[in-house]
Amino acid sequence: MLNLLNPGLFSDLERRFGKGNVEVVSAGFPFVGHREPIALDQWIKLQRINDSIAKLREQRADVAQNVLQARRSQRRVSEQLNKAGHKSHIKEKARILARPTRLVVDDQGEEYKVDCPFCNDTRKRCYINHRWGSDPEHRDEDLFLIQCFNEQCFSDYRNRRDFYDQVRVFVAPGMYSSSRDESSVAAVQREDMELPGLCVSLEDLANSQPDHPAIDYIVGRDFDPIYLSREFGVSYCPTSRYALAADRIIIPMYFDAKLMGWQARALVDKSPRNPGTGRRIPKYWTSPGFEKSKYGYGLDDIVGAKLVVLVEGPMDRWSVGKNAVALLGKTIRSSLVEKIGNRVDRGASIVILLDPEQDEIAKRKHKPHHIDTVHNKVASHFGPEAVTSVWLPLGTDPGSIGRELLWEIIHSQLRSKRVREVARLAVSKSE
Repeated sequence: MLNLLNPGLFSDLERRFGKGNVEVVSAGFPFVGHREPIALDQWIKLQRINDSIAKLREQRADVAQNVLQARRSQRRVSEQLNKAGHKSHIKEKARILARPTRLVVDDQGEEYKVDCPFCNDTRKRCYINHRWGSDPEHRDEDLFLIQCFNEQCFSDYRNRRDFYDQVRVFVAPGMYSSSRDESSVAAVQREDMELPGLCVSLEDLANSQPDHPAIDYIVGRDFDPIYLSREFGVSYCPTSRYALAADRIIIPMYFDAKLMGWQARALVDKSPRNPGTGRRIPKYWTSPGFEKSKYGYGLDDIVGAKLVVLVEGPMDRWSVGKNAVALLGKTIRSSLVEKIGNRVDRGASIVILLDPEQDEIAKRKHKPHHIDTVHNKVASHFGPEAVTSVWLPLGTDPGSIGRELLWEIIHSQLRSKRVREVARLAVSKSE
């Protein structure tokens, strides 16, 4: 057994990703770094960036007011120093101009490797430092000690916070420290996947409590709770051993009639905030150990299908119907493409129907649109003539469009493609 510097973090990562899915790099070598002052202008810029992008600080107005007051105080001190260069004034100026510090990495030391949960990484290109998130005085800052070398997913502060919540959900506040013994944590990883707790089917809930918040939310999204319960096995979990599964809608996901995992959906459209910390909590939370990019959602329902629609999320699949497969993200793995190919009818048509909004980070880096990326990967397996991409208007997604209109759009795109194909063949024959 390796002598780890942070067995508590390693144990939490194994609970999140499964035993045997966490690798150790540079075991036993400590992190080496130092803190240096941040220039005032850089600090102000950093504060503004964090406020505008992450939107995680509720008291931005107070922060801005404090900065203005510091500037005014600095001007007052400068005026006083011009009048009299007394040492007390110099000390006062030094106190006012005191800067926050930033952590500079000299040597990463021991790190833990996992598959990044935010992209299609399958080569454990996500590195977590043993010091990650364990400094109680600089915890927010130390969250940068994680790196995805596949898609740079953790350059987004929100992903760093979300990942922290995913790992912390297994331990009580105050138990997360480098000194926590592995043996003190009860194992929760099971060979057979189970639902997060005692769940109530949406049909039973609708019949017994028609005004329940879960029913109100489903109906408010224009879905029939009884239909979702009967056709997709959707249920509601009032309490759970997992904090992010309690009081949520539970969406089970099967492969070869075996429960592989589930997602817990919050009863709100906007990501809720943790009442204690004010941080955003993910709307969808995936069961620990479930490789969602490997199985997607809906493979068992497309056996022998002649037409399959690839969508992004569970609600998109509910809108399209049972011949849709949700990728549970904006990317698709080759292994999932192969699973789809092994189930559908030979010569089946594949429709790509993803959310049209491109991620801001990918847009800034001028990366290909995710619809084009998925289209090309699917077309490389099925052939370009079998794959059609449907581009919905910006600001919409399959889950926000009625089923009849959605299928009208799909069939219209398929007819247009057939017409173009017939015209192309006619031109090629005439030549």
